[in-house]
Amino acid sequence: MLTSLIGDKMTETITMSSKGQIVVPKELRKKLGFGIGTSFAIFGRDDMLILKKVNVPTAKEAFEKVHK
Repeated sequence: MLTSLIGDKMTETITMSSKGQIVVPKELRKKLGFGIGTSFAIFGRDDMLILKKVNVPTAKEAFEKVHK
């Protein structure tokens, strides 16, 4: 893996698996607070992907919000 630090942004070169999976490096996951079950919206344009952490409510949270 190629790692570089640009300002306060960390970039790494990673490789996609045969199943289309990528791994967010542990250091980045820790720094950004990404854990098991974290949900993301993914945006693609030209040759770029952007992942945005999203908060998806549980069924219980959604039910409670609707029935306030």
